[in-house]
Amino acid sequence: MRVYPFILITGARYMEYYHSQGRHIPSLRSHVPDPEIEIHPDAAKKESLKNGDWVWVETPQIKRERVRLKVKVTSGIDPGVVHAAHAWWYPEKTGAGAWLF
Repeated sequence: MRVYPFILITGARYMEYYHSQGRHIPSLRSHVPDPEIEIHPDAAKKESLKNGDWVWVETPQIKRERVRLKVKVTSGIDPGVVHAAHAWWYPEKTGAGAWLF
């Protein structure tokens, strides 16, 4: 397996959230409760991943830093690309630990 097997994009947004806002609203958070990474079914199978698995994601641009995201398998993405959730934070946490990225 290559060290960085996918192209990572982060620009898409969820309708429930406006940039980083809304994650503290229970009715919105219930729709997307965890930070997700979308991956094509073929790519997920190749990497032995399934919906709900948690994975660590890192890029070559930021060494020794990574984020943990929940896998969402979807055919709406190219098999060579993964999409990570935008501006995720945990309102139930405080300080620097609240921000995922």
